[in-house]
Amino acid sequence: MGVSRAWCVFTRTHATHWEARSFAPAPTWMDLLTPAERQVAALLGEGLANKEIAGVLDRSELTVRNYVAAVMRKCRVQGRGRFIALYHRTLAGGLGVPFGGGLFRAP
Repeated sequence: MGVSRAWCVFTRTHATHWEARSFAPAPTWMDLLTPAERQVAALLGEGLANKEIAGVLDRSELTVRNYVAAVMRKCRVQGRGRFIALYHRTLAGGLGVPFGGGLFRAP
């Protein structure tokens, strides 16, 4: 889901030879999430409780709790408040609106 722009650097390998090396950008926290985790992360980022997320996604609260734990672990944050801050910093940071438009809406 992240930006997939690669960039190129020329390095000097020998006295007269130059070599082009291509580097892909580092993955963002959004790239580490599965599609189901992205859905949960979008709702979690909007401040919904596990019970509310379970209702929107038609999943059990236990499943949502497990997804929330996985999202927090992959994002390396502790606490919902810190995740919400990270989520909104990502929205404001010019990375675009993650997860297809902010708040996930079930079909």
